[in-house]
Amino acid sequence: MKRRNRGQVLVLVALAIFVLLGFAALGIDVGFMYSVRHELQRSADAGALAGASAIREFGRDCNEATLNTNGRTTKAEAELRAIDYATRDDVAKFRLNTVAGDIVTAICPDNVTNNPMRVRVDVQRTVPLFFARAIGWDTAPISAFAVAEAFPVSERVECVVPWGIPAPWTENTGSPETFDLGDTVNWPAKETDCINMPVTTWTAHDNGPRSPRDQYLCQGSLQTLKIGVPQEKIDPGNFFGMDLSNLVGPGGCPGKNDNPGASFYYWMITHSCDCDLKVGVGDELPIDTKPGNMVQNTIEAVAPESYYLPKKDSYLPSGWKNDPDSLMNRDDSTWVAGADGGAPSTGNNSPRIVRIPIYDPRTDIKGRTTFTPLGFVGFWIQDVVYKTETIDGKTKDLGTVVGRFVTVGGWGAGSGGGAGNAGTPVLNIRLVE
Repeated sequence: MKRRNRGQVLVLVALAIFVLLGFAALGIDVGFMYSVRHELQRSADAGALAGASAIREFGRDCNEATLNTNGRTTKAEAELRAIDYATRDDVAKFRLNTVAGDIVTAICPDNVTNNPMRVRVDVQRTVPLFFARAIGWDTAPISAFAVAEAFPVSERVECVVPWGIPAPWTENTGSPETFDLGDTVNWPAKETDCINMPVTTWTAHDNGPRSPRDQYLCQGSLQTLKIGVPQEKIDPGNFFGMDLSNLVGPGGCPGKNDNPGASFYYWMITHSCDCDLKVGVGDELPIDTKPGNMVQNTIEAVAPESYYLPKKDSYLPSGWKNDPDSLMNRDDSTWVAGADGGAPSTGNNSPRIVRIPIYDPRTDIKGRTTFTPLGFVGFWIQDVVYKTETIDGKTKDLGTVVGRFVTVGGWGAGSGGGAGNAGTPVLNIRLVE
């Protein structure tokens, strides 16, 4: 009996079409889903970095309860900013949070590691499919997440001015005006050390009493940097001028001779970001052991034009110049007090914000010509004070730089210290997941 083969080709074609539709679903729909996943990841990355920028900007971790200048906690600021930036770009032609079923969440601290310096952003969108509908697959939920953190920069810090200052301390023994071995060094500082401590007010050239807040590296704490000599006992805020010419190297400062001396010291204050100089924790930073005319060069590099006008409380020697490039001539910002310690009226882009290496006051630097920084802090210059004093029968120029610790953005690829415990350091932000 003869077997009939009619209809078999039709069955095979039908099966082949079904398989081809499956491959089409795999090739087109899966490719589409990968494209959406990429766009979601971009949005999550942007949101997480934006959230971490709030931690960097205000110098507080997400467990800190005090309010910033916007009237929000760092947690609220970071999460609000993260969601804002995560929803700014289109995903599959529409922004997130504009399509039913979209999910956009931001949380700080990161709910996986519980790190208060990290922000996690999760995003999700359910998208319609095309060929996959033929096999009953109409839509697909697609998600992505990102985690970013603010971290203290310890390597490759740029825009460093040639001042080295000691970490603040609490007076326990000895002279109240100098560091003694029985005193407590407040490093690393914690922002919680400053809760409910008032911010010191400052009237021009008024060296009045300080708040206990000023014993810590907290946002807005006031410091008076005194020009020092390595052989003398360390005073609070005493800073040493540094000779950074060897670290910069030949040609490292365009348009400036990098020979050591007062001229280069002056240049590094007024043009610290113009030189190819990157320093880090662990570097040996040379101290200028011959201060010479550092007082004049410091004040000329910092003081505003108004400082050179006659006034009752200070007169500068004749011949001192008023430089339009001085830090205070380039910015007339004021300090705006706030519950979080405050901030400069021009924000963190103020030319009066400098980056300073900080050292351990327990280090015996007598007779030494270098020190190793513990870290780097931001410092907003508020005032300069010049006066003369008779010491050992000789009249000497004395100068101070008055300013406030601030948290500032930084540069660097190195790892930082423990999250949230560095007071007001130079911070950077990065994606970690």
